[in-house]
Amino acid sequence: MFQIPTINDRTTVMGMTGSGKTQGGAFLLAGQQFEQIPWVILNFKREAMFYELQPFDLPQWQVPTDPGIYMIDIDLDAIDIEQVNDFLRRVKARGSCGLFIDEGMELEHSRPLRSILTQGRSLEIPVILCTQRPKLITISAFTEANYYMIFDLNHPDDRKIVAGYVGRKEELPELARYHFWWYDRIEKELTAMRPVPDRAMIIGNIRARQEALARQSKAKVYL
Repeated sequence: MFQIPTINDRTTVMGMTGSGKTQGGAFLLAGQQFEQIPWVILNFKREAMFYELQPFDLPQWQVPTDPGIYMIDIDLDAIDIEQVNDFLRRVKARGSCGLFIDEGMELEHSRPLRSILTQGRSLEIPVILCTQRPKLITISAFTEANYYMIFDLNHPDDRKIVAGYVGRKEELPELARYHFWWYDRIEKELTAMRPVPDRAMIIGNIRARQEALARQSKAKVYL
């Protein structure tokens, strides 16, 4: 059955544009203990919802050490993918830092990402990786994930590959809009789920906790 992933887990979130994938991923992020370790959103698509979470500033591609949610906007027309890979290497070296990747196919050939997915449990690097095209992401996003969150997929190749990874010969039955399939790889359990809470509730939850962290940080400065 459904349970929020923990600090030791990797989750792959799949769904076409408009399926509820981004909101589903944000719901999982809201369930993380980012008061204990930092989380970094790699925002490849300039997704508007992530700005509303009030992420903390992260200058010069630094790996954060303080708890909270941070964000890096990534424009691949201006930033070399190797710069992203270097950041991922430094996250791996430090450990104890969550990663939220909003479009995994941009890192299909990233060796640092594959390494993090493989060793993330021992390094305390939880990962939430989202994608529109499961066929175009690294295979490690399937083989090393603890959970899959599967929204509606448009391309038949994507539906076919996902069916294979959840142990079915046929494509998953289509669900109502914003509903999703939750797959626990360890237990091999596939469950149809209702939509996650609404956008305002998810944003409000995260912002309130971010604001509390910001107040704590300011209090430390004046001690």
